[in-house]
Amino acid sequence: MLNWLRRRKEAGEPNPEAVPSLTGPIALLPEPPQTGDYLMFTDTDGRALYAPLDRPTLVLGSDPQCDIVLDARLPGAGRTAPHHARIERWHNRWVLVPLSLDAPVFVNGKRAGETVLKDGMTIQLGHDGVCCTVHIRPSE
Repeated sequence: MLNWLRRRKEAGEPNPEAVPSLTGPIALLPEPPQTGDYLMFTDTDGRALYAPLDRPTLVLGSDPQCDIVLDARLPGAGRTAPHHARIERWHNRWVLVPLSLDAPVFVNGKRAGETVLKDGMTIQLGHDGVCCTVHIRPSE
């Protein structure tokens, strides 16, 4: 929690609340993006869907106003909170931040708090909720 407050202060953001993007949700793509980091989900039919991490802050949840909307296409979507977690860029790293104690986040099978994401990590939002794999490309 202290690191999160420090990041908010360094970023100069006046409101630390989780606010979904005003630019609209990111479309889940059938192919991985050519550049940049991304999350890979598997839909109910077993097909991969990709969400590019192309904004400095992304809110994940079931609310249609979230940056990454966890909808009925994804197994476990009914067990995710409207604003479940946030992924944000901080000092050239992606950080996962759970948004509520009632909406647990698991990283590589273990309940997690604020976590620096690394390539290949698995994120699960909620007990038996939506899962995705983190893909971080090496810096050039």
